[in-house]
Amino acid sequence: MASVNGGDHSIQFERRTSGPIEDPSSSLVAGRADLSLNHSLEAAALEAAANAVVIASADGVILWVNTAFTKLCGFSRHEAIGQSMRILKSGRHPPEFYRDMWTTIRKGEVWRGEIINRHKDGHSYTEEMTITPVPDANGDITNFVAVKQDVTERKNRDRLLCNRTAELEKSNEDLQHFAYIVSHDLREPLRMVSSYLDF
Repeated sequence: MASVNGGDHSIQFERRTSGPIEDPSSSLVAGRADLSLNHSLEAAALEAAANAVVIASADGVILWVNTAFTKLCGFSRHEAIGQSMRILKSGRHPPEFYRDMWTTIRKGEVWRGEIINRHKDGHSYTEEMTITPVPDANGDITNFVAVKQDVTERKNRDRLLCNRTAELEKSNEDLQHFAYIVSHDLREPLRMVSSYLDF
């Protein structure tokens, strides 16, 4: 260790024989690298998500979409970014549905529900969607993040199952009615035979 005195200041130097030389700014660089890595990881996770993810402005303009979004709705990133979320509107919901949804998210609350949207090719599909408001440091909502999952096939299966259950219930009622008639029709001749035997 060496020491240099200069007036009111004293500086000490230590010579290291192994290990890296520590730079006071290295922790700042490391912090920036960690932050960059976190942003890269977050972006990669959003992009790789199986569910569609949309980031929109506070007024509903699409700012970013992942690949699952493009597969779900048929619009490419280029076609979707800069457009209003209304490009997906199917016309299958009353205005009150959208008004309630917007009221909820503008209050800073999470909205969850099923919605029927329109694919680029014109067909409708049902999705479960969660919209989460993103506030700034002042608490003002600046963005919305929507996570969407296509549930059309599940809804179709549920509908088919419901229809099949109704058909089976009807068949069961018909079978019970038939059994009653057969039972009645068999009892009547037996009563007649029994009455003849009583003579």
